[in-house]
Amino acid sequence: MHNNRSVAGQIAEAQTPDRLRWGNPLSYKPEWGERAKCAASLVPDNVSVLEIGVGTGVFRELVKGRTAFVGSDLQPLDAASIALDLDRDPLPDTHFDYAVLLGVFEYLRQPEAAAEKICNTADHVIASYCCRRADLKRPAVLESRRRRGWVNSFDRAEFIQLFSRHGHKLFSSMLLKATDEIEEFLMEFRRSDMATRRTSGEHALVNDQGNVPSPRNGAN
Repeated sequence: MHNNRSVAGQIAEAQTPDRLRWGNPLSYKPEWGERAKCAASLVPDNVSVLEIGVGTGVFRELVKGRTAFVGSDLQPLDAASIALDLDRDPLPDTHFDYAVLLGVFEYLRQPEAAAEKICNTADHVIASYCCRRADLKRPAVLESRRRRGWVNSFDRAEFIQLFSRHGHKLFSSMLLKATDEIEEFLMEFRRSDMATRRTSGEHALVNDQGNVPSPRNGAN
């Protein structure tokens, strides 16, 4: 039975960051580019940006010409990105307007500490997260999340609290995809003493027919 476990699942159980996986460009799915485009649309011109988890650089290419961009990754694929293990390493000693993390929090063993570091570093935080559906208990999804290499399992409310406890309120939320077990959201948090949240606080990415995407697979 041990041999049937995914490599990502074995890495998750070993409690070590999967540098081999993220150092391989083939590990990055083309469809993640749509998530990067949505995140880039939330970043205005002429701001400073720290991206944690640059990967193949899709988000970076969308914003670097109009922002002051700094990129980092667990296992950088290019010389321009800083090597950074968010679970263990301090962030650059600079204040940023925006911090962007796409497909990162699922793999963190110290998500609370990471959220605190990020909130202390940036006024705005844009983060995606594959939330456990609120009607499911953690044991019900633990095995499937481990197979993906994910090491935590927050529902949407719990994930929002990671940031609200450190002075950042939810400003907008976009549903990217949904399955029977997860709902992937792209969320923007702002420092509490800044602008108030949008009226609805909710924005759904719709398909060509104007509908929220139906349950499907393909999360990070």
